[in-house]
Amino acid sequence: MTAYKIARQRHLADMLTHLQQNAYPLVRRGEYLVPTGETTTTALWWIALPGQVEQWYDTREAERLVSGICLAVGIIWEPVAAPGGANQLAEALARMEQRRHA
Repeated sequence: MTAYKIARQRHLADMLTHLQQNAYPLVRRGEYLVPTGETTTTALWWIALPGQVEQWYDTREAERLVSGICLAVGIIWEPVAAPGGANQLAEALARMEQRRHA
């Protein structure tokens, strides 16, 4: 798995954990699979919102879902931008910190 995918997915997983433990009653789990014909893994996020049945999201869809939840509950968060990597993660974290102090 590329460093970008690791940074991006870890950032998403950290916020899902934070939401689950502190701010929003969701249930989630993740898994990695290698799609047919591909040589790299992709992440699937299984998420159940309150009162709903668990469904799967790819990383981009899960990021949109988390962004919406964060906006609704007043948490500053943004996904790691493509093409990604350590620099993009650092930039996203810096922007989030800046918004917290604005």
